[in-house]
Amino acid sequence: MLYFIHKGCDDIMKEEKNSTKKKTTTIKKGNTNLKSTAAKKKTAGATKRVSSSKKTTTERKTPTKKKVVSSPVVKSEEKDKVVEEVVKKPVVKEPEKSEVLFDSRQFALRIFALILAAILVVVLLVVYFFQVKNNTYSVDWEKKSYLVENDIASTNCDGVSNAILGDFNFVFVRPEESNEDEFNLEKKLLKVIKEYNLEGNFYVYTLDNTCGVITDPYSVLGQNLKIDEGIEKVPTILYYKDGKLVDYVQRDDEQMMSDADFVKLLDIYEFEK
Repeated sequence: MLYFIHKGCDDIMKEEKNSTKKKTTTIKKGNTNLKSTAAKKKTAGATKRVSSSKKTTTERKTPTKKKVVSSPVVKSEEKDKVVEEVVKKPVVKEPEKSEVLFDSRQFALRIFALILAAILVVVLLVVYFFQVKNNTYSVDWEKKSYLVENDIASTNCDGVSNAILGDFNFVFVRPEESNEDEFNLEKKLLKVIKEYNLEGNFYVYTLDNTCGVITDPYSVLGQNLKIDEGIEKVPTILYYKDGKLVDYVQRDDEQMMSDADFVKLLDIYEFEK
């Protein structure tokens, strides 16, 4: 009996041991499974992290190109500058337009001023026209003396005797009808007369044959001019001192006298400008 009881106890003990071993093996197996799943999860997370880290590195290495679209819109800086300029410029207000009343007096003065200006222009044109005409030879000048027309005194046959009286005097004898050369000679003589201040001592005598001819010293004209011999060439200038004939301009050639011939006569008798 004891044997069977002891054997039964041993069997029970073995069974318990076997059951405990099975439990431990199942536990161990379960633990290994758990460990393997956890390890798998860790490895999967690690791979994910590695893949994500690789993505980030690739993203950092190759930055994406951004497209720059040019827009016609003004840049912000330019806008700011425009705004600043607009702010700096003072705003000028337009003056209020006041109603201008019609001033009849002012209008009349303007019309009067315009009329005066027009008259002045006309007068200047007329003066200019006559100056040009007077300085240009024409048919009208054939029987006129340029010297007489420019306020140089003229004399006649009866007045010559009185004209030659005084300290000194000059008598310009010209033909009855003059040509263009004689006209231009008188223009040049006028300049010499003014340069030597001879306006009050210079006379013009025009030959008209009323008192005889100048070529005859015994004619009335010859006696009044106090010439000793007849003068063959005119125009000429006679120089008188104290009422007596001192000299006169005459050329040895056939040329007409010139203003230089008269200046030579003045230099001989020491006339000064």
